Amino acid sequence: MRKDGTAFYSIALIFVLSLSMIPSFPFMIKAYDCELGSVHKDESSHYHVRPIIRHMDRIDKDFDGVQDSLEAMISQVIANRDVVLPVVVTLYNPVTSQDIDWFVMLGGRVTHVYQYVTYGFAGVIPTANISRFASLEEGNLCVIERDVPIRYHLDVSVPLIRARPTVWDTYGYTGSPNYSIAIIDTGIDDSHSDIGPYGDLNFSRKIVGWYDATPDTATTPEDYGEHGTHVAGIAAGTGDANSLQTSGFATTTWTYTLDGLSAGYGLLDYGFEVLNPGVITLTCMWTSDNYVVLQLRDVTGTTVLADVRGSQKPLVLTYYATESGRYRPLVGIVRGVGRGYFSLRETYPYQGRNDGCNLFTGVAPTSKLVGVKVFDNTGGANTSNVYGGMDWVIANKDTYNITVASMSIGIEKGGVDTTFDQKADTMVENGIVTVVSAGNDFPGYTIGSPGTAAYVITVAATNDQNGIASYSSNGDSAKNEYGLTKPDVAAPGGSVMVGNRIISTDSNDVDYEYSGQSDYTPNDYQQMMGTSMSTPQVSGLAALIVEALSSWSWTKDEALKVKMIISMTAFEVQSGEESNVPPLNRGDKDDVEGYGRICADAAIEAATMTYSVGELANDMLGSGPSDKKVWARQVSLWANEEYRFRLSVPSGADYDIYLCNGTPDGYGQPVILAKSINSMVGAQEIIPYIPASSGTYYIVVKWVSGSGSFILESTTVDEHDVNVASVTPSTLEAYRGHIVNITVVVKNDGRGVETFNVTVYSDDVAIGNQTVTNLAPTASESLTFSWNTAGVTPSNYIIRAEASVIPGETDTADNIYIDGTVKVKLLGDVNGDGVVNVLDALLVRGAFGSKPGDPNWIPEADINRDGTVDLYDALVIRSRFGETC
Repeated sequence: MRKDGTAFYSIALIFVLSLSMIPSFPFMIKAYDCELGSVHKDESSHYHVRPIIRHMDRIDKDFDGVQDSLEAMISQVIANRDVVLPVVVTLYNPVTSQDIDWFVMLGGRVTHVYQYVTYGFAGVIPTANISRFASLEEGNLCVIERDVPIRYHLDVSVPLIRARPTVWDTYGYTGSPNYSIAIIDTGIDDSHSDIGPYGDLNFSRKIVGWYDATPDTATTPEDYGEHGTHVAGIAAGTGDANSLQTSGFATTTWTYTLDGLSAGYGLLDYGFEVLNPGVITLTCMWTSDNYVVLQLRDVTGTTVLADVRGSQKPLVLTYYATESGRYRPLVGIVRGVGRGYFSLRETYPYQGRNDGCNLFTGVAPTSKLVGVKVFDNTGGANTSNVYGGMDWVIANKDTYNITVASMSIGIEKGGVDTTFDQKADTMVENGIVTVVSAGNDFPGYTIGSPGTAAYVITVAATNDQNGIASYSSNGDSAKNEYGLTKPDVAAPGGSVMVGNRIISTDSNDVDYEYSGQSDYTPNDYQQMMGTSMSTPQVSGLAALIVEALSSWSWTKDEALKVKMIISMTAFEVQSGEESNVPPLNRGDKDDVEGYGRICADAAIEAATMTYSVGELANDMLGSGPSDKKVWARQVSLWANEEYRFRLSVPSGADYDIYLCNGTPDGYGQPVILAKSINSMVGAQEIIPYIPASSGTYYIVVKWVSGSGSFILESTTVDEHDVNVASVTPSTLEAYRGHIVNITVVVKNDGRGVETFNVTVYSDDVAIGNQTVTNLAPTASESLTFSWNTAGVTPSNYIIRAEASVIPGETDTADNIYIDGTVKVKLLGDVNGDGVVNVLDALLVRGAFGSKPGDPNWIPEADINRDGTVDLYDALVIRSRFGETC
């Protein structure tokens, strides 16, 4: 997250990158390098899947059960046997009392036990005993790792993704009041009217669940870090604190420390956007006895528009803004050295959207919230705290109906911990859509854990003009254990290079992060930016999709389907700040924006709306920041039917069309089966496709450039093709005068219902003809022809069947089928040598009296086919003796 114009604890959150401060006289703007960065209650009775636990040789190359980097640390401090280290132990099997006893016996102290997100526990143990504990666990130990620090990485953003008002008003989805989003963060302030109140398991309240995984062990919701409250407001805030519809005022708060400021220096905020002429009022409070200056400056930060100063609190500045645009406040010290903290309330002219919704409403305002606090009240957090929170969420997923988890967190400096990724993937395995921030470290570091996890939705950040924000971390497929491209999608995260930061709820618990300074403006808002802010945009959208799907059974397939829908309906932004510019992949995924910026309207369309083949559809896409960018529908297709989708693109515009599978790949990514991506403006896009199986597919139209209405048409292509699949005579040798039955199988390989004739021949003489009537596509039919060989000259005859050529048939080669020969013999010519003689008589004599199955049975000796070689057969030989062909 990016927040104010000052530094925040790098141990805590993925916040703002370095902020540039612009000097001016007489007050210099001081530059700060900054990165803004267990017990289970009401344990769920729902089925829980076994956690993902795999040993990774990339972190433990010698397979001794101790993380290689931890071993290096142990070797440096091993001489001091009193040194203890915080560790996380991952086991292959559930934790037993024996595991805990061994750890305690070796001087360890357990702080968390994990039963659902993994098997294992966290604690501290003397460095010298780590390897001894590993040897005790033997084959049950996956790995012992160091417990490392974690950082936490709206009125404009919600319309950008077209949740407001399209999804809310037109489609009628605002989030289910029966399902909740877990905010795994610094906590949630339940006193803010946008995201409170709290009632445990009381679904008439906004916050329905709470768990503190830190040593603070707060029993009710709190947030001294402000970050979780801001995230919760973006995901599901009601906006009740400001219902502005037309012209009016917005109030935000900027807080920071005066510590270390010298006389003549000040802190310059990024500022706020004034949308209408009117009065700006700045009200400053501070905790020290410093003599403070308060200024309002123009967008460049160099021109002072108004100036007040003094030691009397509060210090109030008013200024009548005649022009819209960004205005930037400065708080500085006139003399001495700065001490304590300040809070600046900014009230300025603003313009409501006049759409009947509160001004700063979150993405899924009627969804419920569950607060999971993993950062303590000093801003500290390690992986063990986060694992504890994740473990609790899985354990209580159906107790609190948690369908989505929002995690704006990550390991410092893009660090990767594969076991962390496995724990995040385990949440998805348990049917929880898990959304994770990409981080704010571009270009210094790439995405780290848990953003590298395979099943989670990893989110990059965009600005108000749909460009990738300068700070948004890129992915590195080598850091993912499956080689996957990350991030998955992008969403508005705020920027001051192009557009604004994200306005959302400000915690009432404190007016400055971890300072303990009381809040001076209840139920206010503050501005932050970063992938911490883009993540809850996607979490809120996931909640809307869960509502649209109407039921939830907490399965991995459900969670991955939501990921697929969000990814499939994103569009490529093609621009970015500074060098953070994604390529145009036309449907493929890249390591800057993933599949692109999310589109809430198209995602809901894909989840709920259908398109029928043969239907004429049209809609308008546009190049404006909040214009519709993607159109999506479900479409039912039949196996082996040929379809043609035709997209007419308006002149001067470039749109693409995609046909996607009804289910994602194994990681929740959309499977594109066919696409048409002509780059010529105004060019028609055509997709021909023959499905291998019948089912539901998705048809998606995406904007690339230009504006205007498209027309989508589709047809089935009635290919005509029949064939003779087989010809099977009942016997390959027959006496003249006997009946040979010939079975012919014909098949319709076309797309239409067909009627045609079938003729069977012996050499070139027709044996018979039959008509096949209304044979359906893919169907087959078996026909039987009887060949009376009476009067047929003994010889070998070629048997063939022919299907008549049907109108429009192009492949006629398979209309003819030849199946060898049938030999017609003289009656009595048992051995088939063309003469009835003593050899035939001897064969009948040798088989005389036999029946089928007897050792001496000869089928050809049964001349009259009555099932017995008898006197009649011998008499035939006698009467025909000497005849030749």
